[in-house]
Amino acid sequence: MSVPATLVAGKVHVYLVTAGHSVRDRETLVARLNAPGGGTIIDLLPPSDRWLRLTDPAAGEHYVDLAAVRWNPQASADAGYTPMPLSMIFDERLVGNLDDVGIGIGDEVVAISLTGVRYAQEQNAPVLRTGNIAMIPSEPMLVRFEVGGPELRMRIYLTELRSSAGLDGSPVFARPHAGGDQSTVALLGTLVGAWDEGDATDLGLTKVLPAQLLKDLLYQEAEVERRRDAEQRQLDDDWLVDA
Repeated sequence: MSVPATLVAGKVHVYLVTAGHSVRDRETLVARLNAPGGGTIIDLLPPSDRWLRLTDPAAGEHYVDLAAVRWNPQASADAGYTPMPLSMIFDERLVGNLDDVGIGIGDEVVAISLTGVRYAQEQNAPVLRTGNIAMIPSEPMLVRFEVGGPELRMRIYLTELRSSAGLDGSPVFARPHAGGDQSTVALLGTLVGAWDEGDATDLGLTKVLPAQLLKDLLYQEAEVERRRDAEQRQLDDDWLVDA
């Protein structure tokens, strides 16, 4: 995900984003990237305590299962990776506004993930999975965070996505009813796992965190100041790329 620089015109900061539980309490984290000439390369990532997180639910807030870390785009640009701009984030105030520009229950969603495939050399291959919005809760609701785990209050959409296993941390997209413009695609949110209710764990529904929460994560006051400081000192030129 890219965030515009405020002091350097035409430049952006880039972040790697995933589900928070995917990095929780882990010291050794890596990103497996496609190499320009084939095969894959491994890039070491910071341990979990250096990833951005939002308020802990013990402080009285709803739980947000997201984590992000600053990413050097030069490490992945040669293989064709490009960051997603914040302008793609769907405005959740329009949820349910079917007759105008919003989205609602039954609308199609797609999730994009990567899976390892064995060609002549192993590669990350994109996989697209389709489904529909199944439920739009009116407020944060108590849900089971992980199968067999605690119940926490979360702001989520519920979606019915085919073959949802292995999708945690994947972006989920929808096409808003933007005046009939069928070319518009927006980031609806981040998929963070299956939804279960009591003893029923195979309901075919998945939890999607609204994309606005991703913006909240990246625009925490301390992180905004850290970006400004880096721009003023211009010590991270290789990490600031063209928008």
